[in-house]
Amino acid sequence: MTGRVVLMSEHVYGSDRRAGFHWLADAYADAGWHVCFVTVGVSPFSNLKRDYRLGLVPRSARNRMQEVRNNFQTYFWYPTFHPFSLKNALANKLSGILFGRYGNLSLGTLEAVLRAADTIVLERAAGLALVPRLRRMAPHAFLVYRVSDDLRVVGGHPVLTQFESRALSSFDLVSVPSEFMVPLFPETVPVKVQRHGLKTALFDQINPNPYQGGGNVISVGTTLFDRDVVEMYATVCRDLTFHLFGAISPTFAQPNIVLHGERPFVELVPYLQHADIGLAPYRYRPGCEYLSHTSNKIMQYTYCRLPVLLPDFIPCNATNVAHYRPGNRRSIYDAAMRALAIDRKTIDIRSIHTWAVLQNEMEASRVISLGERRRV
Repeated sequence: MTGRVVLMSEHVYGSDRRAGFHWLADAYADAGWHVCFVTVGVSPFSNLKRDYRLGLVPRSARNRMQEVRNNFQTYFWYPTFHPFSLKNALANKLSGILFGRYGNLSLGTLEAVLRAADTIVLERAAGLALVPRLRRMAPHAFLVYRVSDDLRVVGGHPVLTQFESRALSSFDLVSVPSEFMVPLFPETVPVKVQRHGLKTALFDQINPNPYQGGGNVISVGTTLFDRDVVEMYATVCRDLTFHLFGAISPTFAQPNIVLHGERPFVELVPYLQHADIGLAPYRYRPGCEYLSHTSNKIMQYTYCRLPVLLPDFIPCNATNVAHYRPGNRRSIYDAAMRALAIDRKTIDIRSIHTWAVLQNEMEASRVISLGERRRV
């Protein structure tokens, strides 16, 4: 079965920063669905934070449906305001009165697309404010909450938690990529564990080695990035070169740290394929254990058959993981040596699947839901 799907994300589809919702949208398109990718959580207030997303969409394209390709549209929802954290408890409490009305703002031409949708998928973002309204607008639609992150971990304005609480009863499926996230929801909520995917075809292509020598450690992304751990690794493992990809401040003194900045994903692939170790320098935050199942970088490292350096507060019993204790020089050095000793040929990648698998799992849930509605 196919139909019309709307995916609501804080990401911009045309961005070089590829997140799960980008790949999921592509999987729906590849399966023959008509796709509308909607960017939420942006407004004139975004100028105050110099939000990079504003530079990706011309003013003339905001609040207008854009044709990306056949049967694939994007919509950059740019209302008068959006909820964002003010980094102060009192300010957040007062602003919550205004931000609580976010879900009532005009949707423009997007409203007609939402009314016609067969499936609507939302991530843990500002779009949650729209869910009660979506349920009224499109009572026939299959509403999916794809929970990639825990709000306690990634942060945000407290009103997002209120949006989520009001929205939960409206969802037909709450899709989570980790067992650690299931207890976050009441037992009455229809939660299913459905793993993230990977664009494996990109990694299956043979690319030339971009490194000049051996002993290369790669770190991708900035989520909960622990700068102190990276500096300590570079200090105690001077024979290794640490290649950092992402929007990272260039303030490292160690000569064996190389900053590559943000790169399009396709340019990053050869560096992943030919690295010797993958580093996931996560900083601790309560609830971050789910990263063992949801981390894109860990999945990418593993598919490239890299040993993975991971902090010991993230539980992962994969044979290619070497845990270290942040702040402990001996532990950090020993973990690197254990990682280098891993036989990469033995690393098992059979548990890693494509995004098409996740799309199929969601579609199977939709078919079951439709059958239950007909019986009622």
